[in-house]
Amino acid sequence: TATDFLSRRWLSPAVARRTALALCAASVCLVSGVLTVASANRASLYHDELKLWQEALRYQPDAALVHVNVGSFLAKRGQMDVAMEHFRRSLALKPDSYQAHYNLARALEDQMRPREAIDHYSEALRLEPTHVASLSNFARLLEYFGKPEEALEKYREVVRLSPRYG
Repeated sequence: TATDFLSRRWLSPAVARRTALALCAASVCLVSGVLTVASANRASLYHDELKLWQEALRYQPDAALVHVNVGSFLAKRGQMDVAMEHFRRSLALKPDSYQAHYNLARALEDQMRPREAIDHYSEALRLEPTHVASLSNFARLLEYFGKPEEALEKYREVVRLSPRYG
């Protein structure tokens, strides 16, 4: 042991024990300090959901849902071009993601591209016919494009599925 080594070479047994204990305590403190700093750095990720999802993307670059979530947080921050890249990447990985179609449609609308947006709302509804937000936005765009009868049909479906919209 460290105590035996120290007492045989340079120190009395009592001093060797105290020295060995002090070295152990110092080692524990050093390791605790290093782990505390590492933990604090890691915990900073959890204060910002976007950073958390971006970190997940580092480890799972081909996870469609992670791209949707990163894109959603970027869109909330007004970074539509980058958000749309993530929605498109998600669709490349999982073409049947109604969430990616819906989010891409919303971003396209924000970019004043309603013709492209309506196609993605339509696809989101093909994949998930009861998605109320897609139905409502699709109906609004149908109305915008001069199709009031079709829009009314979709609005009725919205109210049927979610009476609070009525």
